[in-house]
Amino acid sequence: MLQPVAGGDAHCGPYFAELALNAAAGELARIAVGAAGTFTMFFSAESLADYKTKLHFMEKRAAWFEAFVGSGFDLCQIDLMRALVARAKATAA
Repeated sequence: MLQPVAGGDAHCGPYFAELALNAAAGELARIAVGAAGTFTMFFSAESLADYKTKLHFMEKRAAWFEAFVGSGFDLCQIDLMRALVARAKATAA
């Protein structure tokens, strides 16, 4: 992707296959969101803040999934996490 410049050094860009670059970036985003969701399963929630953070991530991930993948997202796990947050709030009070 480096191209020579007359009388100068080589520089990067413009990308000659913009369509391929956009497709690669879009696929990378899809994989990263899926991987992040899987990665969060390795962390157990131990406090109310942990539960709230996990719930927030799950809600944003569902919204992203519906906006960019274009299909529905299983909200059952989000409902379970909301119940856990409510229970943690009641326990903390």
